[in-house]
Amino acid sequence: MESKEDKAKKKKKYNRFGILLLLAIILCASAQMFGEIQNYVDSEENYDEVEKHAVEKRKNNAKDENAAALIHNRKKKTQAPISVDFESVKNHKEGNNVIGWLYVEAVEISYPILQGSSNDQYLKKNLDGEYDICGSVFMDSENSSDFSDPNTIIFGHNMADGSMFGKLKQFSLKGALQTSPYVWVITEQSEYCYQIFSVQVAEVTDECYTLFSSRGEKFVEFLKRMRRNSTENTGEFEFYENDDILTLSTCNGSNTSSRYVIQAKKIQ
Repeated sequence: MESKEDKAKKKKKYNRFGILLLLAIILCASAQMFGEIQNYVDSEENYDEVEKHAVEKRKNNAKDENAAALIHNRKKKTQAPISVDFESVKNHKEGNNVIGWLYVEAVEISYPILQGSSNDQYLKKNLDGEYDICGSVFMDSENSSDFSDPNTIIFGHNMADGSMFGKLKQFSLKGALQTSPYVWVITEQSEYCYQIFSVQVAEVTDECYTLFSSRGEKFVEFLKRMRRNSTENTGEFEFYENDDILTLSTCNGSNTSSRYVIQAKKIQ
């Protein structure tokens, strides 16, 4: 029969083992968390380096103008706030799949836009063709690469550190739309300016992802519905059959069935 002393020693041994096991679990979890944070840092540093060599800000950009002057100037033909050296971008492994550069004025989202043969291609792949937890900003694989479709859809991850499309949700906070309601797409041939008309949370099956094969009254009614669905006051808009829009889509936090969506109408 075990003595009280033996039982105490055994209990102490088990307690020590339990503490060591708990410490091991904590260390493993910490290492994994550190690894994820480092992945975010590495990814953003890579894109910062791409932007450093490829993008140059022009004078008199959005943040140098008051809101009234900005809106007035965007209503007439004007240059994008940035210029892009696409030769520099194309030096990267996936450079030939870069179809433009996205610049969101108010929150300074600035990334190359890629397009793959499927929408899975750039979910976890960066401009250098390497695995990247942040992936890339990419156009729907079924869209025309020249941004000529009625509804062009651009996807980006909602990263916790604010990279990629992590800052899009700032448009649901006071100030972002007032700072600038404009989104720019710069290509090798053109510069397109879009004005935000809808900010909404949508299901993954929502009609905002409709790729229209033709223009007509159904498309105009679609645009009016998208405007009515906006949770933010984006102002008054008139819509026409020949309009082009840009749909920016990202994950809505931990909810896997919904997306945070911003839609903007091409104004030049």
